[in-house]
Amino acid sequence: MRILYVVADPGITPRTRGGGFQTHVRETIENLESLGHEVSLLDSGRVDFEPDGRPRGGSSHGWKERIPQWLRFVGRDSLYILHNRRFRPRLEEFARCEGPFDVVYERYHAFEYAPGRWAKDNALPWVLEFNASVEELKLLGGLGLGTIGRRIEGDVVRRANHVVAVSGVLRDQLLGYRVSPERAHVLHNGVDENRFRPDISGEEVRASLGLAGRTVIGFVGSFAVYHGVDLFLDAAARVTEARPGVVFLLVGGRKGNLRYETLRAQTEKTVRPGAVMFAGEVPHGDIPGWLAAMDVAVIPMAADYGSPTKTFEYMAMGRAVVAPAVPALREVLTDGETALLTKPGDSADLARALIQLADDPLLRARLGSGAREAVVRHHTWSLNARFIESLLLKARAEGPL
Repeated sequence: MRILYVVADPGITPRTRGGGFQTHVRETIENLESLGHEVSLLDSGRVDFEPDGRPRGGSSHGWKERIPQWLRFVGRDSLYILHNRRFRPRLEEFARCEGPFDVVYERYHAFEYAPGRWAKDNALPWVLEFNASVEELKLLGGLGLGTIGRRIEGDVVRRANHVVAVSGVLRDQLLGYRVSPERAHVLHNGVDENRFRPDISGEEVRASLGLAGRTVIGFVGSFAVYHGVDLFLDAAARVTEARPGVVFLLVGGRKGNLRYETLRAQTEKTVRPGAVMFAGEVPHGDIPGWLAAMDVAVIPMAADYGSPTKTFEYMAMGRAVVAPAVPALREVLTDGETALLTKPGDSADLARALIQLADDPLLRARLGSGAREAVVRHHTWSLNARFIESLLLKARAEGPL
């Protein structure tokens, strides 16, 4: 099949956003291509503004900060809607140059309706990937035009041949929009199990940081508010006081970023020297080695609906995973078998679980082994691509709805 993969997000694109977003897009394309399909990626090709209304890369103290917050969000959401008018001609030109295509696969973004309407107008079957609803914008600061956003979202998901949600929680939202159950599917994120393996050595990283003989509890990710780094550091203060042989290692966060620097400075005042280490940004290709240096890998906080890519990378490395017992993660992780699940938002309960694992290397090994086995069986990018392929073939056979 000739597949048009559309990422119409006007604020963040595969070329400008890293982390799980970029990994998901890249792995989906590469694994579909490995199945013999031709995939052409079209993204927004530009970055206009941050989720909180600031231009990407602009000052956080510019004139926009003087506008009332509610008005900034209304303005941002209005620009999201107007982006459809800019994106449609770009989509048409891309199709003229790169097409024809057999099917459209779109990564949905709030307020975006242009790709689906273009697919319908051109009698192309269309499968939609649903990673978050418009309500996610509340977590990114605020939602200005929620009523309009929900109306657009409901119309979009009902028109697609099939919708792939990254959790059962999101699938339930689709059913709430009256998407028929046979067209609403669950497909969590995945991992390249050959790149993330338990036999990778972390000794080089350990040696470079002076961690020989220490129990290392780690986190990989950005320092976004919703990732819960502050919760992780609060637990670190409790654990390192009770267990001096434990070291906390944070991989990610950008030096110079206000939140990163603030948390780092606060930690230096509250935790004894050497108990917490900040590695900063690390190339994604080096992440397996850093994970291998950890005995325990932590997801401090997660949304009820999401599917953090780090979950599956932790599991594939055979690390002992600690994560909050939010609904979407309970769909993937089993408490006591593939992870220890803690009370969401409770740093004391997180510290309790971490102390339990620091004291019990056999439990760490058992959880890590169970996690690796589960992720290889159910959550690899290659398995995900085969599932997506089956939906694309089904949509092609059905034709546009």
